[in-house]
Amino acid sequence: MSELERSLEQWRRTLAGSPGLTADAIAELESHLREEVQRLLETGVEPERAVALAVEKLGTPQALAREFTKVAPEPIAPWWPMRVVVGAAALLALLLVALLIARCLNGSMEVLLAVHVGAVTIGYSLSFVAAVLALCYIVQRTVRDLLPEQTRGLARGLYILTWIAAATTGVGVLLGAVWAQEHLGRWWGWDAKETGGAIVLGWDVLMVLFLRRRAGKEEDAILLGLVGSVFVCLAWFGAALFGTHSYGEHGFLLGMVILAHGAIYLVGRAQTRRLWGRRA
Repeated sequence: MSELERSLEQWRRTLAGSPGLTADAIAELESHLREEVQRLLETGVEPERAVALAVEKLGTPQALAREFTKVAPEPIAPWWPMRVVVGAAALLALLLVALLIARCLNGSMEVLLAVHVGAVTIGYSLSFVAAVLALCYIVQRTVRDLLPEQTRGLARGLYILTWIAAATTGVGVLLGAVWAQEHLGRWWGWDAKETGGAIVLGWDVLMVLFLRRRAGKEEDAILLGLVGSVFVCLAWFGAALFGTHSYGEHGFLLGMVILAHGAIYLVGRAQTRRLWGRRA
């Protein structure tokens, strides 16, 4: 850890012990402090001196706590692409449920299979939603960075989406096993679809743990949404790689989609390294 980061860490610990300052408030203050420190560094001020001057300008922990106690910060509206993408996904999920109910009512699909298909489709699709949000996040950062509150809100939204994805995929995998027992005489056969479902479920659980423990930075969690989308592509359409289904001729297209995911992820990582470089 650099001398600058050690000074900032000590400042964070001091603020953490001040009543009236929430974690979000401290994060907002740190963002302002870093901006001031960066401005001073660009003028040639030594790092330690830059931190001291920036802290002095920002105010003492006691004064900051009094200000935040008197005037609550205005809430930051959620990042609008997240509202649009999640709203569209919710609408499509309702349409899927309505379609499956209609098929059950007209006798073209049994209830067990309909619930299995609906749960898996919704669970898998939420990984695509996370990937779309990651793409929007990367495009946004080519113009300007999100506010810290918006970045944290996006990470929290992904946590909720991943929880739902894990729950619905788990239900879908379980009901698929029940259906296989009733119609095929076995619970699990380790075919491409079943293995893919287990992998996607395992990834969702790992993502929930990662986001819950906040291992790393929010930027990492957002970009990992692209990785989850790759797993879903392989689980849903990966049988093409083995030539076991009728859409096997589309294996090349699947490979191109996965390569596109990788390229977008690398762009996002480059943006994150650039952002961390400015903060160092």
